[in-house]
Amino acid sequence: TNITNYKIKKVQPLQNKALLQYLESRQINLTLVRAYLKEVYYYVGERHYFAYTMINRSNGHEIRNKYFKGCLGTKDVTFIKGNNSRQISLFEGTTDFLSLLTLKGIKELKTDVLILHSVVMLEQLKNDLKRYDKAYTFLDNDQAGKQATNEIKKLLPTKTMNYMYEGSKDINEFLTQLKSH
Repeated sequence: TNITNYKIKKVQPLQNKALLQYLESRQINLTLVRAYLKEVYYYVGERHYFAYTMINRSNGHEIRNKYFKGCLGTKDVTFIKGNNSRQISLFEGTTDFLSLLTLKGIKELKTDVLILHSVVMLEQLKNDLKRYDKAYTFLDNDQAGKQATNEIKKLLPTKTMNYMYEGSKDINEFLTQLKSH
């Protein structure tokens, strides 16, 4: 959901207890997360809201809290530079990326990272992806995720990583089920 008539009050380091509890309920390791997320306080009309945010490459805020997922500003992807700029890892959402870091117990990936925030964003990225030698896809195990993975495979050699969370909707559902046992 793209929010139009908003006004940002402040953006600050992630510390809001409700947001931290929500991330913990999704089994996300908070010490790994703080490098990628901030919290944003904003108004829509007269109503005041807050969410955690990951800034996208158009300086829009991809926001999320327990009740809402959307974008303040221009909807776009988030690109994170890695040490190996010949390879790229693709994620559908912020939570999926943070879930992989949590599962592996690491603070960053060696590859470049592209968080789509929606598989529909893939269409605009086809030329960007062609400059890579290899892609790793961590997309959802649904029709849209499989379709997006097939589109990526047409552009460059791709290793589909879904086997890691087979039987789950996405990597975060897998992480949540793993940690709750």
